[in-house]
Amino acid sequence: MTLLSRNDLDRTATFTDIAAAIGQLRDRTLLLDGEVVAFDSKGVSRFQLLQRGDFARASQFSIAFIANGRDLRSERFHAAA
Repeated sequence: MTLLSRNDLDRTATFTDIAAAIGQLRDRTLLLDGEVVAFDSKGVSRFQLLQRGDFARASQFSIAFIANGRDLRSERFHAAA
């Protein structure tokens, strides 16, 4: 499992908690598109914190496009906790 940035840089080691959570998903193959969001001490998202690598908490918001070879792009979306 590898987390790649929009510039094709491997960010797996930077976001180990997110990588571990994705790695626990049951799908054998999975293509996700998502955003990592860093939060400041007041819980406000701040892109600058990601750029500087200066954050205590980050979350991933993802959309699955392909799971186990099945194209999901025409499926309806639903939220999952």
